[in-house]
Amino acid sequence: MCGICGILNNGSYNHLVEEIVKMNTSLRHRGPDDEGYLISNGMEIMALGGLDTPANVRTSYSLQSVNDYGKNAAWAFAHRRLAVLDISEAGHQPMTLHHNQTSIVFNGEIYNHIVLRNELTKLGYQFRSSSDTEVILNAYLEWGTQCVHKFNGMWSFVIYDPAQQIWFGSRDRLGVKPLYYYRNGNTFAFASEQKALHGCRMVKTKINKQTTFNYLVLSHSQCGSFFEGIEELPAGSSFIFNLPSHQLTIMDYYQNEKRKKIGIKSYDEAVRLVYEQIKKTVSLRMVADVEVGSCLSGGIDSTIIVKLAESILNQSPTQTPLKVFSAIYPGSKIDEHKWIKEVVKDSNLVPYYTQPTGNDLVCDIYDMLYYADSPMLSTSTYSQYRVMKLANENRVKVLLDGQGADELFAGYEVCNWVYWNQLLKTYKISTLFNEINHASNPASSTKEWIRQNLKYAARHLPAKIIQQLSEITVWENRYIQNDFKNSSITLYKKTSFPYGSDLNQFLKAYTHGEKLQAMLRLEDRMSMRFSIESRTPFADDPDLIHLAQSIPAEYKIKSGIRKKVLRDAFNTTIPTPIFNRRDKIGFETPEQEWIKTLTPLLPELITDNIEEFVNVKQLKQDITLFGHNPSSSKMSRILRYFYLSQWRKAYNI
Repeated sequence: MCGICGILNNGSYNHLVEEIVKMNTSLRHRGPDDEGYLISNGMEIMALGGLDTPANVRTSYSLQSVNDYGKNAAWAFAHRRLAVLDISEAGHQPMTLHHNQTSIVFNGEIYNHIVLRNELTKLGYQFRSSSDTEVILNAYLEWGTQCVHKFNGMWSFVIYDPAQQIWFGSRDRLGVKPLYYYRNGNTFAFASEQKALHGCRMVKTKINKQTTFNYLVLSHSQCGSFFEGIEELPAGSSFIFNLPSHQLTIMDYYQNEKRKKIGIKSYDEAVRLVYEQIKKTVSLRMVADVEVGSCLSGGIDSTIIVKLAESILNQSPTQTPLKVFSAIYPGSKIDEHKWIKEVVKDSNLVPYYTQPTGNDLVCDIYDMLYYADSPMLSTSTYSQYRVMKLANENRVKVLLDGQGADELFAGYEVCNWVYWNQLLKTYKISTLFNEINHASNPASSTKEWIRQNLKYAARHLPAKIIQQLSEITVWENRYIQNDFKNSSITLYKKTSFPYGSDLNQFLKAYTHGEKLQAMLRLEDRMSMRFSIESRTPFADDPDLIHLAQSIPAEYKIKSGIRKKVLRDAFNTTIPTPIFNRRDKIGFETPEQEWIKTLTPLLPELITDNIEEFVNVKQLKQDITLFGHNPSSSKMSRILRYFYLSQWRKAYNI
């Protein structure tokens, strides 16, 4: 896992080297182990080192310091390395194939790199390292831009191709690894995080009002960049940037990826295929030249990963115990400690716990928002932040996590309602009644099903009516400035969530939708804040994703049990109490309890820097009144005003 950035200027900007160093320095947390540069002045390309370049790397590559580069530059690549695979100097980046000067900066892991290396070796390619980075370079030489279809893993990379005079960039299928870019006039730049671009003097940006509206009013969790002018390369996409013409072309390679249809003949076959594929997927993600640990929430997804990883380590020569990291909240109804203890008892697991508090959140909020690159919707991100910090303190460099399983196997409650719609549409009435009767609360679930259908149907109403309904149902919107609301009225028509009456189509859309994108973005930022590589087996294995999307809906939800096929695939692997769990918590926090700590502080922490969007004076007056009942659910949504104000302060935007 690493940080990458690059910049090009077709004009006469004389400080490009200074800017690339500043951009790369802002990404140091993503890769403190090494630092490298590739700089072109239009006639020659030079590899250079930085302050964090180790002495052995400087010697091996005869690197001069980037600070001594005294020439103007046309373009530059930069890289921060977190050494995980081939931790020797041979894995240094930017990496260049010396026979043709093709070069790369790469962030991520290609888990099938050994298979691809063998294939390329048979085709006549030679390798000087054991890193997956070199495999990507040679794969590009052999298969061109189509090489991405060969990769199993998570990635964002940019390749300089001197023969075609292009930059070729790509991002993995579901967007586990981030890649942002900026294009304006003579400047084109890219980076792993928006902060690197925002801090560059060649990048002109300001707060994105549309994104801010989506966040404050429509509760969109992944609603675009908060920095106007900085764009995110979509998941499953590649780009070609033509250096002479400055033309940018973006291609959606994933939607055009053709895979052989999987014919699943029975439920038992589906159970077997799920077990075998997930076991293979986790096994591939255990490969590293450093210690691998895992997050553990006590839910079914993280438990499956932990138990498989434990089994793999038990079969290794050293039988190294697996370190697992959890956030717990003793005394709170959302505390999962009792479930975690079920997983770790009688096992070869070493548990570590963190117990965040509301006061801790206040102390860490500025840091968390800065590294997140954007405000978040809830305090749950703070659990993740603290778990990653705990892993860093215990010197674990790679963590497994369970993001993506709910999207593949129907883990969310909304999946019930979509499935019920499907049953109704296909006239399977007896099955529909059976599903409703097996819901945890049939009356409440039916009411919510109807409400969701009405909400989905309402998207066809005129925007003005949707706005008025929003004013009635979302009382916190009374604090949004009228001019701001009215200027963005058309955005009310844009639905932010998939729905419908086809569960598998819904899950496919959900897998590519904003909720998972938001979770993966925060997974990346919170782990990288503490220089940890987070690996998400459920979100970056194309074979597993394809298999899950081929499984019939009735195998995923049965008699009110969601993720049925996933549960049954691992019924003998995970503890019985975990197998029988029906609630879903994840990285939640006792937010209502924390509000008691936060409420008296909010009038100070919410500043006038959001006045153009929010009536801050009225908001502060009402917060003072809410203080008499600080556990009120009214406060949860108001916290986003607090996040936005503190985020804007962190970025001075």
